[in-house]
Amino acid sequence: MTLPHDFSFEPVPAVADPQLHPFKTIADPLGPLAQLPGTWEGTGFNTIWRPHHPSGRQDRFLELNLTSETLVFEEIPGAIPNRGLDQKDIEMFGVHYLQSISDSTLDAGIHLEPGIWATVPATTAPKQPPTVVRMATIPHGTSVMAQGRASAIAGPPIIKDVDIIPFFGRDPSTKGSFDDAKQTFSELDMTTKKKFRQPSDPASIPAITQAMVKNPSLVLTKAIAGQDIVNTIVLRVDATNAKLEGVGTANTFFLVENASANHVSATFWIETVKKPHKPGHFLQLQYTQTVMLDFNGLPGRTSPWRRCARRPRPRPLTSQLPRSRVRRPARRPTSADRRFNHFDHDPATPVELGGNPDDDPCGHLVHWTTCIDTSRGN
Repeated sequence: MTLPHDFSFEPVPAVADPQLHPFKTIADPLGPLAQLPGTWEGTGFNTIWRPHHPSGRQDRFLELNLTSETLVFEEIPGAIPNRGLDQKDIEMFGVHYLQSISDSTLDAGIHLEPGIWATVPATTAPKQPPTVVRMATIPHGTSVMAQGRASAIAGPPIIKDVDIIPFFGRDPSTKGSFDDAKQTFSELDMTTKKKFRQPSDPASIPAITQAMVKNPSLVLTKAIAGQDIVNTIVLRVDATNAKLEGVGTANTFFLVENASANHVSATFWIETVKKPHKPGHFLQLQYTQTVMLDFNGLPGRTSPWRRCARRPRPRPLTSQLPRSRVRRPARRPTSADRRFNHFDHDPATPVELGGNPDDDPCGHLVHWTTCIDTSRGN
């Protein structure tokens, strides 16, 4: 995970007109990513509708996981050059990361993801404001290139309700209500045992409730209930494999035919939280992610794979990589006193960092997590 101590990007030849601050309201070249470096640990909730073979009368299986995870970020030294043709060269700044997730009940690994987050300055070709980009690779056989906007809220995050109801084709409006969906997708009913669900018997893991299955966002809102969150940085990225020339997803041959991940949307909230019983603040990270899986090619059944998590702020980076349990993150020593709570605006209104805020992406959350930066000694 840790880069060699002497590694640093060095554009050769140098970029003629470098923009050292892609997000002009933030002095750090990492912009809204500046608080990420460190080790974040926390807990979350994962849901996924998996294809089932042999399909017969039952072509699906619902997996529900209480998760523990670790997410380690390290700053990439130097400016990353991108050479332009229709416009002048640009420089990007970023962090690389390793995410590992385990089922905390079964003590079994379920996800591993190396990747990069980077800032992109405003461009003229195409005409775009400053953006953030997430580049991720998953061992199952999917790569994701997701890009989007960053914004700031002078207060807690705005977390919307979501569901995990599958639908046919590409029209989520056909889903109907949750109670209607339980008639077709009986695995959603947590009052009875189901053969094609993990856990089969809801009583075996009582912490997974019917309310969580109906609205996984409850995992996030409950985690911050009662906290005094004074500022939130929002990172929202999206990827769809509809255009070969743009951001999107790529899948192995096997996944394309069986369960292709064709749309990914994710929102990360970096929250500055007031300590309850003593002066000062700590950082915590929450995120939701939705992956839409298309079974057996298109058109077909689209099944949401959702993940939610919460992590406390990271500690100064070490070579260890543990996955998320709810602890607080610690920051880089060079930015220990940096806070993003200086925005003067209506707390309920997100302020776009470099452009106008986009609408929330449509889709289903797959994973919900809250983590605390354990590397900062909060």
